[in-house]
Amino acid sequence: MDDATWHASGPRSKLLGLQGSAYTLFLVSAILTWLADPGYHMRYQAELGDVDFITGDYLAEVNIAENAQAHAAGTHPGWEQTAWDGIEQTIDLLAEKRIKVIVNGGAHNPKGLAEKVQELVSQSFVRLVGRR
Repeated sequence: MDDATWHASGPRSKLLGLQGSAYTLFLVSAILTWLADPGYHMRYQAELGDVDFITGDYLAEVNIAENAQAHAAGTHPGWEQTAWDGIEQTIDLLAEKRIKVIVNGGAHNPKGLAEKVQELVSQSFVRLVGRR
């Protein structure tokens, strides 16, 4: 095996009998939400789960339709408020536990949500894990 091969190690690998195997084991937690689901679900996943990634699917059909009209009228930022709430409430744990987040909560304005998250990261002085 070459240097690019990963070898499973650690408690998860041992528990599943993969220790020393050429596998990388990740635990992923998914948040499937719609307009009324609270952002603290993301925090719960980070607090209570031993996870490497949190994914969030915020684009239920009802969200898309309702927010498109409001965004076009200038009365909505274009991204999902519950996605922002979850990130805002969880940013410290994400940094501390090195959890990666993948969400589609930007909806009609992903750049707007990305800028808001970058502002939060800068103001919070948290160090998020970048690419290696």
